[in-house]
Amino acid sequence: MLFSNTLLAIAFAAQPAPDADFVLALPQGAWIISGNLRAGISDCTAESCEAGYTRSGFYVLARSVDEQFQVSAGFRGCKPEMIRISVQLEDSSPAGRAEQLRIALRSAARLSAQRCGRRFVAYPSLSPEHLGFSR
Repeated sequence: MLFSNTLLAIAFAAQPAPDADFVLALPQGAWIISGNLRAGISDCTAESCEAGYTRSGFYVLARSVDEQFQVSAGFRGCKPEMIRISVQLEDSSPAGRAEQLRIALRSAARLSAQRCGRRFVAYPSLSPEHLGFSR
């Protein structure tokens, strides 16, 4: 799928994301950012950074891995539960990265809500800088 020069690779999984239960157990209502949420590594690196958000049974997990964003989103108890979107960064400018991350997050959240028959859940913004990309 192509949105404003951003290529999104979208996968629909029949099973929950391996991290779904873990992300759903995070404190609700704010992004939790870490080098590795599950392992409790607090510092993000240039190679890896994760941000998880959950509210009212909705979750979204954003990762930066090797100049790529990966976003997973879903709802507790919904099968298919998970939408995964990968974004290859075509525009490395700060504004370009921010737009690509915004599109990936919104696309994952909207697609998961649509496929699960749920209402879209709003979430606070997340910037590429939160995921370890410098300006």
